[in-house]
Amino acid sequence: MNRLERFFKSPYLAGFLLLAAYAMALFGVAHKSVTFDEIGHLAGGYGIWLKDDYRLVPDNGNLSQRWAALPSLWRNDRFPSTNQDEWHVSNVYNIADQLFFQVGNDADALLYSGRAMMALLIVATGAIIYVWSRSLFGAVGALVSVALFAFCPTILAHGPLVASDMMVSFFFLAAMGALWRVLHRVDGWNVALSAAALAGLFLSKISGVLIIPMGLMLLLVRLRNPEPLAVQGMEKHPVRRMSAKLLIFGGVILAQVIVVWLLIWAAFGFRYSAFATGTYGIDRLFPGGWEYALAKPGFVSDVVGWLRIGQWFPESYLFGAAMVSRMSGARQSFLNGEFSLVGFKNFFPYAFSVKETIPFLIVLVLAVVAFIWAIRRKSSAEARAYFLGRLYATAPLSILVFFYGAFSLTSNLNIGHRHLLPLYAPLFIFAGAAGAWFTQRTRWVGAVVAVLLAWHVAESVAVSPNYLTYFNEFAGGPANGYRHLVDSSLDWGQDLPALKDWLHEKGYEDGKTPVYLLYFGMARPEYYKIQATQLPGFTDRVPIGPVPPLLPGLYAVSVTHLQGVYLYCYGPWSSRYEQAYQAQSAIMKEIQAAEKNPEAMRQLEARYSAQGVQKLLVEFPRLRVARLCAWLRTQDRKPLANINHSIFVYQLSAEDLRAALSGPIPLVEPAQVLLQ
Repeated sequence: MNRLERFFKSPYLAGFLLLAAYAMALFGVAHKSVTFDEIGHLAGGYGIWLKDDYRLVPDNGNLSQRWAALPSLWRNDRFPSTNQDEWHVSNVYNIADQLFFQVGNDADALLYSGRAMMALLIVATGAIIYVWSRSLFGAVGALVSVALFAFCPTILAHGPLVASDMMVSFFFLAAMGALWRVLHRVDGWNVALSAAALAGLFLSKISGVLIIPMGLMLLLVRLRNPEPLAVQGMEKHPVRRMSAKLLIFGGVILAQVIVVWLLIWAAFGFRYSAFATGTYGIDRLFPGGWEYALAKPGFVSDVVGWLRIGQWFPESYLFGAAMVSRMSGARQSFLNGEFSLVGFKNFFPYAFSVKETIPFLIVLVLAVVAFIWAIRRKSSAEARAYFLGRLYATAPLSILVFFYGAFSLTSNLNIGHRHLLPLYAPLFIFAGAAGAWFTQRTRWVGAVVAVLLAWHVAESVAVSPNYLTYFNEFAGGPANGYRHLVDSSLDWGQDLPALKDWLHEKGYEDGKTPVYLLYFGMARPEYYKIQATQLPGFTDRVPIGPVPPLLPGLYAVSVTHLQGVYLYCYGPWSSRYEQAYQAQSAIMKEIQAAEKNPEAMRQLEARYSAQGVQKLLVEFPRLRVARLCAWLRTQDRKPLANINHSIFVYQLSAEDLRAALSGPIPLVEPAQVLLQ
């Protein structure tokens, strides 16, 4: 082995790549505003540490929240008052908004320190990938796996975010690996390691429950293998009898269940109530308490209800499971210009095909080809033994991919490609099989793999630091991403700082040109000193009152709202929306004419009721914004500026606004789009 070969086979190179991934991930989020879910996770975690209270964000365990909030605890950041209605109703969004933007904390430090903690999971996951891939495909294969992982735009985008996705991905991989180890050697270390990994998984995200069928399948695979079982203290007499194996594995499972159950209780302070001592009875969980969470009948509701009666698990943990089930039945989703409330069967396969680099997809194919090539070069008996051996050795990875992939295909929750993240680690490991081409006589194929790796790295470098907006050439690149996917696959509220920089650079901060902002996210534009009139979107911070006119000027629109996914009028503009808009437009003209005439206003309130007028002041601006976005979509209007592919800035004239708010728009009936 020459010096160059030793260099490429050294684990230090893999370590360097993982440290580079950590640095790239943090660089990618250094100038990004808080994304939609991060704000709640940090508030929830800090509330747990500071108040011993588990009411905020119960639908994701609490491990990732606790982990990300540790720097806030060390800094002693201010926490909002718990003597307020928003706390009593567990309104995580308003409490989190106060934590970030209203009580005097440094929002940037709060966010970046949490992201730095989460990004450590990239290094931890990559380390497991390297060790596992090396055991299967050797040092070169492991390097291929780590290189693909370290420069994957999806990993670099979601890895550092304060959410549960990277945490649950790490623990799915760790739990499957730990289970496989304990199924071959039962000792105190392996039992403890597997129990801890399982507990971490269950405390990372409710979807961790999928490990139960995965683990059972893994057990069946192991039992079909006649290989004796090594047991601590019985090295000279490994267990061969099936009955003895079943008895030992039964004991292991019982120990794991007890440890996991105790660690879940420990994570919630060994207390059933979600609320801190002294507050139970005056508070309720968000958004509508247990009545809302269990309103959807079914198996999950029945099981959670039974567990709740017996208080078998902490209240917050059970409530989170009920809420996930409640919200996954119907949810707005968007794919390639189409809309659905029950999801798309091809959502996740399509998302994977356009959100991953083309060279990574090709390497996966080459890994399969390398496996087939290795079989074809052997005699029939050797080939069969090799095939079964490889199948058995990769069983934990195959089962993880199969079960989680099947779960994703049947899920109605089509709100983000990030939900596929647990599949990535096993796929990166499988891709290590392509490293075999570097040691084959067909060296030209190894050269092809090397070129593909270089291409993969180049794709990541080219999109930096906007990893979240990456789309491959099949989708037309990041510039066309909004046509395919939105929400957390592209626009998650991350680019307010970039919008601020553009407005400053172009001189639009002088107040001469009106600026309107339709923003999808949880950050506050005023925190970034963006001087704009905010239009009502998903998170409504627009005060109720006189509805101002929309004047010629700049309109900055988040692409998620541009596609109408979470606006008041979901999906394409329809005749029902148009009728409501025209009726409310007529009434709004009467209200505006009566604004300076108290007697005329009293007559209007008598005709429509005071509540009706107030409702109109809320609904009409939302209808108007939805119509404006529908017009922009039908025109396929080219924006004046494209802010990192997540915010489009339009220059609209008076004529444009007349056409958008009064002119004809092609109509699509809701029945064609809402229930498909």
